[in-house]
Amino acid sequence: MDKIRLGQFFLILCCMMYLIWWLKSYHPTKGDDHYTGVSGIMLIITSILGLIGMLFNMSGILDLSPVNGFINGNVIIISGLIAYPVLFVITQFILHRVVTTELFLIVGWVMLETASINIAYALEHVSAFMVIMFLFLVFAAAIISLYFYLMYFKVTPVKGYIYGAIPLITEAICMGIYILISR
Repeated sequence: MDKIRLGQFFLILCCMMYLIWWLKSYHPTKGDDHYTGVSGIMLIITSILGLIGMLFNMSGILDLSPVNGFINGNVIIISGLIAYPVLFVITQFILHRVVTTELFLIVGWVMLETASINIAYALEHVSAFMVIMFLFLVFAAAIISLYFYLMYFKVTPVKGYIYGAIPLITEAICMGIYILISR
């Protein structure tokens, strides 16, 4: 469990750095220079923190693969593998929104959080009630994220700037809650 919690901690740091990068680099008065100079360095740090978080989190999940979790790990993987292409098609062809990396990150994050709480439940670190409450928060955060993701190009630059920041906050809060409840 320590690896999973450490992974969650690094992913929170990733969200915080991503948020700082976003606020600095995507302000409507900034222009299109999002990836060079200090902004580029910040994005590299964000990516490194995210990769470290994923490695610790996934390593912890794989080390502890439960047989008695609330859901089989294959179901989580298959659900994500179905959800992403469905959301991709809906986003690209029905809603006519350019698909960006954030859609993949949202789906992957939901899968990771579901697998993480599954492990915590299997090891009796959390109750069934806590699983339900946590998954409610995760899915609420994912729906909020998808809403702001879909609306980003349909609103003014200032609103888009705010809309882009909100998912980073909601996901970080969920991971912080995971750390607190999985002890």
